Amino acid sequence: MLRGERIKLFKSSEQARLQNEYRVVIESIVKVLPYMGNYDAKPHTPEFYQQQKFYFPNGEKGDWTPLPLKEGDRPWRPSTEGMIEGDIMECVQAAYAVHLGIHLPFDDLKPYFHRGVEVAYLYFCGDWRANDKPSQHSVWTHRECRQNMNWIDSFSRGLLLSLLVDDNIHITNIAGWVGDDLEEDGTGTYTLNDVWYLIALGRFLRKESFSEYTAKIKSKSRRRQKFLIDVLESIDKRDVNAFETGLTTFIKYFIKNEVDTTEWFESNISRDASVLWNAARHVGMVMPDFPEKVMDRIVTPQTIGLEQ
Repeated sequence: MLRGERIKLFKSSEQARLQNEYRVVIESIVKVLPYMGNYDAKPHTPEFYQQQKFYFPNGEKGDWTPLPLKEGDRPWRPSTEGMIEGDIMECVQAAYAVHLGIHLPFDDLKPYFHRGVEVAYLYFCGDWRANDKPSQHSVWTHRECRQNMNWIDSFSRGLLLSLLVDDNIHITNIAGWVGDDLEEDGTGTYTLNDVWYLIALGRFLRKESFSEYTAKIKSKSRRRQKFLIDVLESIDKRDVNAFETGLTTFIKYFIKNEVDTTEWFESNISRDASVLWNAARHVGMVMPDFPEKVMDRIVTPQTIGLEQ
């Protein structure tokens, strides 16, 4: 399953366990990619979910234990919102897997990455809410989605996918979803400082001024958001030296504070740094020759086979 050199990012003592545990994740990616955006077909039907084993990490044994639904349980099916979020996540996970050197059984992943961009656009700009039948909550209006939807992860994942495949129309469309009315993300995981940064990022990608949010972040935010806005400013100014210094500084912060070498995928690849690197490429910056320890954490079109 594994190939390439980036496996060295993970502790050698953990590699066998991770390969076994994340077999389940890879199987999920392989099942979902062909059906992204088709919510009337497997793997998006109640029958599919009823047939599947539900996997949970077993901390005591250090593996995954299958836990089937109990007899008589109603077939579980997430809301359309949840399924779209899941599709966007699986598509980005596929990019991460290839970047890390994990083989996926597809001849060409580029069409799937393009479809992932379309699904991300659907999430933010589509009319799926009108026909949604959530199993757990009432249907949100478009306005309520802007206040309650768990949008931050899907937003940055959608931007990353659209930047990786150079889809200029969807870069602009997805970036246009953020606005001054947004407050904290519905998950409670992120803060208003994170929202400010993503509004600034969206404005930059729409070629609009984001100086108002730069000032807010620099006066009130923690180091993480300040590092990110510094990098974004350097891209806006086409300052190659500042970009190289800023992104390297952020990756050092990321490795020290956020990396978990006992886990794969998003805990070891920086989505924020990947978006910024690809945004710099998108606007035609001369790209610095970053050291390998920086680029190991950044997904690019080259590392996932979209460019040579």
